[in-house]
Amino acid sequence: MDIEIAAIVIVLLVVTAFAVIPTGEPKPIEDPASKQLKMPRELLVPSDENEMMMIKSLLESEGIPYHVHNDNFGTLYPGPGNFALNERAIFVDESDYEAASALIREGKQE
Repeated sequence: MDIEIAAIVIVLLVVTAFAVIPTGEPKPIEDPASKQLKMPRELLVPSDENEMMMIKSLLESEGIPYHVHNDNFGTLYPGPGNFALNERAIFVDESDYEAASALIREGKQE
């Protein structure tokens, strides 16, 4: 019984030591993936998870807003392989399409 109480106290001390206490007003984090696209245009359907992560990283590094259709679906191709329902596509705003396309072309060449 005493060992259980001691273990609980130690866990609480560790959790408290690593707790983050907010100071001041929280600052909103700009996430390009969370911005609403005005005129979405399909940029690309990645062939695998690595390509998806690379493209998202490139777009985020340049601050280009994007949306990934079926992004929270688990894995890139879950289930029995019904690609029409499971594929993920990256969309960007029509005004950012040319810049995003050029960025991806450059990224694939490197």
